[in-house]
Amino acid sequence: MKDNDTKELNLVQIIQLTFRWISSLLQKFVMFLGKLSQLSYKHWYIFLLFVALGVAGGFYFSQQSKLKYKAGTTLYVSYSKAFLVKDIIDKLKSSPANHKELSLAAKLNIPDSVADNILEMKYFNIIDYGKDDSQDLIDFKNQHSLADTMNVVMDDRIYLRVKTKNPNQISIFKDALLAYLNSNPRLIQEFEAKQQGHLEKVAFSEKEINRLDSLANTSYFKDKSYSTFNYEKDKLMIGEQKKPLFYEDVLNLIATKDYSQHYLNVAKTPVYMTDGFAVEGPTNPRTKLLVYGLLIGIAVGLIMSFVFEHLKTICKFLQNK
Repeated sequence: MKDNDTKELNLVQIIQLTFRWISSLLQKFVMFLGKLSQLSYKHWYIFLLFVALGVAGGFYFSQQSKLKYKAGTTLYVSYSKAFLVKDIIDKLKSSPANHKELSLAAKLNIPDSVADNILEMKYFNIIDYGKDDSQDLIDFKNQHSLADTMNVVMDDRIYLRVKTKNPNQISIFKDALLAYLNSNPRLIQEFEAKQQGHLEKVAFSEKEINRLDSLANTSYFKDKSYSTFNYEKDKLMIGEQKKPLFYEDVLNLIATKDYSQHYLNVAKTPVYMTDGFAVEGPTNPRTKLLVYGLLIGIAVGLIMSFVFEHLKTICKFLQNK
């Protein structure tokens, strides 16, 4: 029992010492802030100068020409994989601005004034929860585990986010980007091959549907030798014979045709957007920059007041060195 009581007492003492240390530290910090406040009051002109400079800096960087905007959209890849579009965008991002022929403006065939305002391009994976082919989450933090087999990265689309200084030019950039992507030889080759396949499926399905319909009419209804007709499930009783109506075959062909026709109607180009870029508010709004400028100005003003108060001591220390 004595050993247990001693251990409990020691633990209590450790906790008390910890709280005392934290309390002492907080007291010293408050005293330090008080000392800085006294110095800022004593050297108020220095303190106010740097506060004013901080606020002025906030105003300067919050001018309309200095504001930065984010704009995002989903890029859909018709028949290829999204990683091909990622590779193309990576090459665009690495375009050297000082090399005219390889610059972003040259590649996208846009004016330099538009290209210079494009500050950043980033793409993000889109996550499909439950593998139901629906867009559920944009992985902005790039934290999705590749080992997750139930919630997968969609391979037919990516989310593209652009940072620009002029949101009014986003439509120009969008048209140029789509034109550039849709001129890629590999994307075009895969797109045309898949499109041709869907066209052939539609034509074949229509032909087979008409053939089965004609066969059913000829075999079942134009033969006058049968006097009685009875329907039983998916078969037709003609006289004493039981013959299939091809309903299941026809429905399967219609489903195949509709599936291919849907892709033909939606996927007109190798890469497309259902909507344009959605422009967000500025990433550096004036209120935010003014607060930052004020805080920086206060911090620098306090530091400079401290330096000015101990200027002689600092000079002597430096001279001795």
